Amino acid sequence: MPRPSILQSMVILGMLVSTVAGQNQDKPKLDTLRKGAFTGRDREATRAWLEQEINNLFNAPDAGTTIRSGSLLYFSADGLVTHYQASDATRTFQQGLAELVATAFKTAFQAAPSDPNARNYLAATLTLAALKAFNEPRASLDCFTIALSDPSPGVRLAALDGIIAIWEPLTATQKQAIVGQLQTLATKETDGTTLSRMYAILLLQDQARIKQTAETILRILDTRLAGYETIGLGPLLADTEAMGWLSSNIGALSADPLHKTIVVTAARLLADATESYINEVHSPQREQELEIVIHQADEDLKRIVAAAENAPRGTPDIARTITRTPTDDRKNKVRDELAGWIGNASRKGYLNMAPFNLSPGLEQERVARATTDTGG
Repeated sequence: MPRPSILQSMVILGMLVSTVAGQNQDKPKLDTLRKGAFTGRDREATRAWLEQEINNLFNAPDAGTTIRSGSLLYFSADGLVTHYQASDATRTFQQGLAELVATAFKTAFQAAPSDPNARNYLAATLTLAALKAFNEPRASLDCFTIALSDPSPGVRLAALDGIIAIWEPLTATQKQAIVGQLQTLATKETDGTTLSRMYAILLLQDQARIKQTAETILRILDTRLAGYETIGLGPLLADTEAMGWLSSNIGALSADPLHKTIVVTAARLLADATESYINEVHSPQREQELEIVIHQADEDLKRIVAAAENAPRGTPDIARTITRTPTDDRKNKVRDELAGWIGNASRKGYLNMAPFNLSPGLEQERVARATTDTGG
């Protein structure tokens, strides 16, 4: 008899774990229940079983058990998502199942330790992924919003992906509440991928709200940049996504007083990234990321200043300098190009001239650090 593969062994072990965990409550026959009204005793039996399963998931002894049990519970051939998506599943079953999972999740999640090292973040991530697959906004919205403040970036990311999945049918009031929550959270987010998702949601506003969205993004960037300048870290790549949106919509804002604020913010983003790149010691990965940040910020600033009336020609080109200068002399050349944009004590830069008239060096003091591996 051939030996089972590693994957087959994991599935078998997961089934054994799931069987032991489920001894107190028998698993309902979901392949039958999904075809009916899913009310009364059927729903109650499913509720009791789900509460037990999800509680067990959050209290699993290790990551391997969590992954196996969660995958079987939600995503296997007999998993909840499979039954939800079955062609013969009724809408009452789908809505009811989503409600039961959401209720059980909130109970288990809010009872879990707040310490990211103690909380079973994998259980939360798997359950949020299942709720995303259900795509039932009424049931899942609260689950996603309470998870946004979780200490684990993986949980925050799963919550954000869920919000993006259910965004369209949400009411204007619900959307504004999420935007308000993200405005606060985005100012202190340290994980680049999670921050990128936050910006993605904030930028889902319709074209009629370009100015309001721009104001929101500028408030977030102002707080983030002040933090970078205070603690001596460079911006994240995700910050350039927000600035990229501002630069791509600058045509609608070029005649607005907000345009000067956008110019200043874009210049600060470029300066903070460049100063970090020049003056701090980074891992190779972080240094490469900063080069991308500088390149993108430089291109965005060019588009933004070009929209100003009577803008002078001949902008500096840090992006070109980075890509065409040998490594051993690159940082000195980049420093010169930055001064060409914002000026310094001994020379005027492009942005120190009319119509921008910004102060040399932007009057920003940055705190240098000896070593930096990540931004934000």
